[in-house]
Amino acid sequence: MTRTIEDLLAASMREEVVGLTPAPDLVARAAKRHRQRTRIRLAASVTGTAGIAAAVAIGLTVASSGPGARLPRPARARSGRDPARPRPAVRRPVRRRRGWWQR
Repeated sequence: MTRTIEDLLAASMREEVVGLTPAPDLVARAAKRHRQRTRIRLAASVTGTAGIAAAVAIGLTVASSGPGARLPRPARARSGRDPARPRPAVRRPVRRRRGWWQR
């Protein structure tokens, strides 16, 4: 756009809006809406940051147990057998459940 066309366009737009006044509460409504959008963005940002921080904390807690660390096993009932002696390898037949299409 050349400078003359810009000047003509600006002048004609000024002529069109001469005498127009905005509604009295227009600026107040716009400011209120802007504050609301800002609060929503801030809340979303804080929530996301807190979520990422929690995930990192959980990850570091799990990773800090070390590569060879084992979780403690629940106590088993005593059966009278020697725990150092391995169990015999017994193969039991697998019971398969039949699906609704095989009935």
